[in-house]
Amino acid sequence: MDIKIEVEKVKLGMFVAKLDRPWLGTPFHFQGSWVYDLDAIDNLRRFCSTVWVRTDKRGRPTDVQDNVTVDWTDRMAKSDREAQVFDFMPARPVNHIDTASVEEEMSLARAARTKVCEALDEVVDDIHRGRKIAVVGLKDAVTGITESVVRNPDACMWLRLVKDRDTYTYYHLLDTSALAIAFGRHLGFSRVELADIGLGAMLIDIGKLKLPADLVRKTTPLSELEQQEVKKHVDYSVELLHQVPDISKRVFEIVHAHHECFDGSGYPRGFAGREIPSFARMVAITDFFDAITSDRPYAVAISPHDAMRRLYDECGKSFQRELVEQFIQCLGIYPTGTLVELHSGEVGIVVGQNRVRRLLPRLMLILGVDKKPLANFVDIDLATHANQLGDDYTAVTIKRSVEPEAYGIDPRQFYLAQGRMTPELLDNISRLL
Repeated sequence: MDIKIEVEKVKLGMFVAKLDRPWLGTPFHFQGSWVYDLDAIDNLRRFCSTVWVRTDKRGRPTDVQDNVTVDWTDRMAKSDREAQVFDFMPARPVNHIDTASVEEEMSLARAARTKVCEALDEVVDDIHRGRKIAVVGLKDAVTGITESVVRNPDACMWLRLVKDRDTYTYYHLLDTSALAIAFGRHLGFSRVELADIGLGAMLIDIGKLKLPADLVRKTTPLSELEQQEVKKHVDYSVELLHQVPDISKRVFEIVHAHHECFDGSGYPRGFAGREIPSFARMVAITDFFDAITSDRPYAVAISPHDAMRRLYDECGKSFQRELVEQFIQCLGIYPTGTLVELHSGEVGIVVGQNRVRRLLPRLMLILGVDKKPLANFVDIDLATHANQLGDDYTAVTIKRSVEPEAYGIDPRQFYLAQGRMTPELLDNISRLL
């Protein structure tokens, strides 16, 4: 149930379902938003007088008892029903904390990716030669990716930007896996569970290696017969895994159910809602997000920010709404790789997230107020500068995301440039803002 309250009474942890004004034109880019930090509360107070908040989806008391008479008998019964919606949450969440900076983690993440690619080569070779696939090396390699994401997920998120059409199929598995691990980290799963999520995501499409190569590489729309043939890759993947010892049930569930849709319209079994294993529901989201933000043989990538909108459009259809909302919280409103413009006029690329203040990520400024390239790219942590400026920090907040085409910028071109970011460059901030 949604309850109308004054905006001054909004507290951390609430879910705002409706505003007293249209969502368009506010900093909230989705119709419905969790209040996870003080920035969200500040923005609500800037734009609204009253809002509608949803009663706690996990069955716990809300902070609005003074606005409504609470029937605790009804609330207890409702708790049992609504708790099922959150069956994807771990029983004992682990609070993962960043232990490395993006710069410190970058080389380790790159090495982990290389190891995964080598292990994938072995798996592909096994399939082509008709041998039982050996996933021992792949398990070890996924452990490396898992450890990197646990230390700091932003490095792997930044490395996602470098794949192109020619390497899409290969790196799609790797990056879907990294995204899934980051998602699991956000939800609080243990390292063992994260490794299973990562391995399952890495193996979702291995059955495509048993399809005709020209069908997999086809760049034009598939006929109905061809679509049915492609759908067989799920069964092929499961068959291949049945030949491998020591594959966990979670990995099987991910591979078998990642194309099921929350409304029952997916395949191969037409599962719906909670019939779909929770890890498969998670990987379905990361699979979709990585696909549409990547250049594919038959489609051009869209921006991470626009991909979030596409995900939200699929809520209740392809994906579970609550999981999509959590995934958006995981990657941030402005995911790594998003091109953004500050209120002060500079343009930068998001290179890292602030886990506490989601609207104030870390940027690499590349264009000045005049929209001309800066002589030196500047690394700026918006949260740090907001703290330094106190109440007058509007200049260092994000005004909007911008399409790369608007300024002829491809964020991937600046991947190597991140190595140029040094603390000394922060001295330039005073003259830029």
